[in-house]
Amino acid sequence: MLKAVCIMLGVAVNALPADIELAPNGRGTNFATLGGLGSTLGEALQRPSCGYVCKSANEPAGGQCSVIEGALGAAYPVMDYSGPCFLNLFAGLDNNFGADVSKCDAFSGLLLFDEPYTQAGRQPPPAGDWGNMSYIVDQWKQFAQTNSAIIMQKRAAGMKVTAPQFSSYAGGPVQQKLTNFFATCGGACSDENSPAKIDVIAFNAYLNIIHPLDGQVQWAQNTAAGYKSSFGKEVWVTNYGMLNQPGQTRDVTPEDQANVISTIPKISAASRVYYFSAVDVCGRSPSANPPCVPISVNSLTNPTVKAAFLQMCSGTPPH
Repeated sequence: MLKAVCIMLGVAVNALPADIELAPNGRGTNFATLGGLGSTLGEALQRPSCGYVCKSANEPAGGQCSVIEGALGAAYPVMDYSGPCFLNLFAGLDNNFGADVSKCDAFSGLLLFDEPYTQAGRQPPPAGDWGNMSYIVDQWKQFAQTNSAIIMQKRAAGMKVTAPQFSSYAGGPVQQKLTNFFATCGGACSDENSPAKIDVIAFNAYLNIIHPLDGQVQWAQNTAAGYKSSFGKEVWVTNYGMLNQPGQTRDVTPEDQANVISTIPKISAASRVYYFSAVDVCGRSPSANPPCVPISVNSLTNPTVKAAFLQMCSGTPPH
């Protein structure tokens, strides 16, 4: 990530199948760890839209997309790790990465692979060379070509496509990976007439209770503004929420998550911010300290978290 920020590197976990275990000290990536970062690199005038992360299959009720939508009583943009508008690299190109673009639109968008370099280090790893940028780009281009007609149709109707959600885990900083991705992809990822065109930069922003929240929010704002300036594209912040981290003196609570949600308007350089309401698969054993965040703590079905989300996010249609 940005050199001015100390990032707790670890493991991206939430796109993994339920039967895959991570190393005992595996962690979500992109933890911001400084208390303050100074002025932002630039702010958008608009307030970001709210969305949330969930799964529609193989998930406890508190993390299921349909259950959360029912609890909220309204539809918001959703990043569904098992849904038709998310390219799950574990599903493989032969299975269209589990996606069905015909079901995607301006509301859902089409989100590419979650932290491919991270997933390449899992045991067992997904099939393919996901730690190689040429391979990542080739997989996207092949998918785009196979689905070219429906992608172009949906894009004309307002659907936007994100770049892969890179992390700092293995292979260099996120900015470097994004630069390499676009350089490797060439004109196909920028040409308006190409099905492989990328419209949005998306990045994960897991936070923690060890460091002051204001500084971490400033990090997210600075990062979004930096990517927007560097790549000339809108930015979506994904997996925005508190996770437990070794070294903390207490566990994350619903009140902590509510406080995080209250800061969403401060990330004004982003067009969308997706709150993390999925199961935290943190890569440690059930007896580890600290534990993974229970779904009862971060789910939007929790009354405290739900109330904060509705108060902050009602009436913010997606950009």
